[in-house]
Amino acid sequence: MVEDSGTIDSGKVKFRPKARLLHLLGHELITDEVIAMIELVKNSYDADAIQVDVKLIDITKKDKGIIEIRDDGHGMPLERVKEAWMEPARENKKDEKGIRQRTKKFGRLPLGEKGVGRFSVDKLGLKLEVITRYCEFDRKTKGISHLSDEEVVLIIEGKKFTEDSYLDEIECEWITRKPSDFKGEEHGTLLRISGLRTEWSGELVEKVRLGLSRLSSPTSEAKDFRINLDANEFPELSAEIENPLLKIAPWFLEAEIDDNGVMKYSIKGPDKADEGEKDLRIGSDHFLIRKGEHRKPVCGPFKFKHYAFERERKQWKKFGLDREKIALLNDLCGVSIYRDGFRVLPYGEKGNDWLYFDKRRIQAPGRIFGNDRVIGYVEISQESNPLLKDKTNREGLIEEGQVFNDLRELAINATHILETFRFVSLPHKRRSRAKAEEAKEDIETGSKEVEEISFRTGENLDFADREISEGNIGGVKSHIERAREEVRKSEPATHHIREGTGKLLEELSLSEEQINDLVSLAGIGMTAERMTHELSQAAGNAKEMAREITKLLEKGRADILTVKRNLTSISGQLEIIIDHIRQLEPLYYSRRRSTEELDVGDIARSMEKFYAGTIRKLGIKVEITEKSKLRVEMNKGHLLQVFNNLLDNSFFWLEHARTQGQPRITIEVTRKPEKTIIFADNGSGIDRMVESHLFDPFVTTKPDGRGLGLYIVNDILQNYKAEIEILTEGKILGGANFKITFPEEK
Repeated sequence: MVEDSGTIDSGKVKFRPKARLLHLLGHELITDEVIAMIELVKNSYDADAIQVDVKLIDITKKDKGIIEIRDDGHGMPLERVKEAWMEPARENKKDEKGIRQRTKKFGRLPLGEKGVGRFSVDKLGLKLEVITRYCEFDRKTKGISHLSDEEVVLIIEGKKFTEDSYLDEIECEWITRKPSDFKGEEHGTLLRISGLRTEWSGELVEKVRLGLSRLSSPTSEAKDFRINLDANEFPELSAEIENPLLKIAPWFLEAEIDDNGVMKYSIKGPDKADEGEKDLRIGSDHFLIRKGEHRKPVCGPFKFKHYAFERERKQWKKFGLDREKIALLNDLCGVSIYRDGFRVLPYGEKGNDWLYFDKRRIQAPGRIFGNDRVIGYVEISQESNPLLKDKTNREGLIEEGQVFNDLRELAINATHILETFRFVSLPHKRRSRAKAEEAKEDIETGSKEVEEISFRTGENLDFADREISEGNIGGVKSHIERAREEVRKSEPATHHIREGTGKLLEELSLSEEQINDLVSLAGIGMTAERMTHELSQAAGNAKEMAREITKLLEKGRADILTVKRNLTSISGQLEIIIDHIRQLEPLYYSRRRSTEELDVGDIARSMEKFYAGTIRKLGIKVEITEKSKLRVEMNKGHLLQVFNNLLDNSFFWLEHARTQGQPRITIEVTRKPEKTIIFADNGSGIDRMVESHLFDPFVTTKPDGRGLGLYIVNDILQNYKAEIEILTEGKILGGANFKITFPEEK
């Protein structure tokens, strides 16, 4: 009670909501028609229905269209109609869930716990007619113990809720009548929605069909729950809802993970199968408490079904795929979560990669599935996983904290089993496996050698810089010579990486997936090879300056001003070398797993600075134009490789080909209307004979070329869902023109 010594009057006041509040709440809680339809079908599941018939009648016309959802569940008596539909936010199912009381017939746990499913109707149309006939199921026999001899009809006019009236002033009509829609022994509920808010298209019907096709999980008690869709204007979309891809998946994992994180699984491939048991916590830092000891997951036990597909066109026929099925895979791919047989959105939707397939695939493209290659089902329940809670808007689980992250970590570790099984099962020549492993070991060794050499070079340059500050010319000369010797050592290492990879890839009949790891490592060697030339040139310049000072000192001609000028020049060259070493760091094998937001213009300018010696030597005019600021999420080493390979090609052709006027390289960066980089030179252009195969491995017109540079560029960009293409129209220079397009953020 509010107390004040100066009170003149007092009293109490109640909230009195306007009728339009229901519309506002529905608009916020139910984001689109797909979610609205799913929420209404969930009510049928809660009513122990076996079958739901969804009819979409003349829905391309708002004024004539009708949506009907009819089920064969237990229906509602008059009292329940008055309570369930007329009391918004009534948690009429909360008590059942609080004591873990399942439905009488199928033992299902109710899904609608916040009493907001009715708002879905408002999202779809202005008028609702509820027709329902109630029956009582016997918990033991699962049969009908009582069937009502009347139907209840409730009519809700949505227009009334947009008027400037109070909610308690709105009246809705109901009647009871002899069964008319549910005749004989029929029972259930029919929702008839009219006055549609949207003119439906075939695309929207397809989205609803696809959404409903993933509503019932094939591994839960919902296997007896069927949904039929009938759209009279779209007969091609009318059929029982099912997922046709699961029967033809070449790779399949079925697993049960207990509350200790131990998985029992069976696994199948095209030609063989396996089964076993594995503790998914082992090898995961996520569960490690101390050496040899892992904590118990807190998410609870769950089931997992994981289907994986080969998307390469040459594999389609072998595995029963075609364009239509690939298009369907594009829509249905991803791993969904089901609670008690019903889907929890948005997991598995387009753009939702909660198991980080695509992010992990960048690290091991030949081994990890991409999110567009999998259809998966994680099965949880309210009874076994009580700590996995819904967000308040009912669209997803609360992901902050240990519970959800435990579920994610276990599911990721389970996918590793199928990924490893697939990798070792892929058909290739028997001799290839050993040689591929040998090649990978050689390349990794060479890459680490480059990293160690770069580190020692940097140390010598730091010592040389210190000697300069102390005026010790002899020490400067000694450390620069050591640094140059280290740079020389890196050249055989990169040559070994390059030649060994090229020979093996040419000899081995490996699939595109299998060579990705090797190609990625080969790219490091190729980039390091180009960069060591720049290092060698700068180190040579510094050594020559030191030699000149030595000669002047020996002849007694060196004055303080001359020595100082030469030392300043040497210091400048050392700064260049140190900058070059720093540029190499993102390419180190150990650092190529992280991504960051990069300013593309800054990266382009850093590469221009790095190759300043070559640019000056070849007399190239480089223009970098930023029409608008472009930032992309990438690994820095990957973006450096992209620019390095494009620049390397341009340097070669601008040096060997005749150009019209001064050799030029132009880089245009823009954010709008698309996120693009245009890279162009005025060299000899692209030979028409190789144009359509330019991004294939080993295709080149260079006399001593390897044909891997642009293939690696394309491979890197594809891992980030970016594309590179030859620009034939709208060229900005007369030679080779490339356009790189990055995907828009979702």
